Amino acid sequence: NGNSIPTYGNDAIMDFARVFTGFDEQRDRGNLEYVDGKNRIDPMQMKVDWHDRYPKPTLDGGYLGDGYPLCSDAPEQSFLQKGALYTFIGKSLDGHGALNLSKSSDLFKALCFESGGTCKYNLTVMLGETVPCNGQECTTHAVKHVHVDGGFYEYLEPTCV
Repeated sequence: NGNSIPTYGNDAIMDFARVFTGFDEQRDRGNLEYVDGKNRIDPMQMKVDWHDRYPKPTLDGGYLGDGYPLCSDAPEQSFLQKGALYTFIGKSLDGHGALNLSKSSDLFKALCFESGGTCKYNLTVMLGETVPCNGQECTTHAVKHVHVDGGFYEYLEPTCV
């Protein structure tokens, strides 16, 4: 027809390519058979130090992440707040330290479903209310993993930019 068709150029392609920086394959798990020696089941993990941290423009003049809260506005000790989400990762933790929870901790009680004197672990736990800090929890500002009576949970931080 000879009419122009709106499209995007190399600058937009370069901006969007910056979104996909910082990804790495997950570590192997013991409960999978590997054909090529790589974990192709689990989603890739984000390596924060590898990721381009600068704003990425969208095609319509905004920025990716507009509308999400700022990470800098997250409350201190958000891992104790109502709605905090934990996922059970197993009985061992590979290479990272974890916050060791005391049995007197309300967070411990929220994550340990005691039965016959031992903890039973739910795959995911969302805190139904904000819990008070106890011991080391009170001086800890950010948490990735917690140790609960032989089991480990990962704290899933809320999405922010």
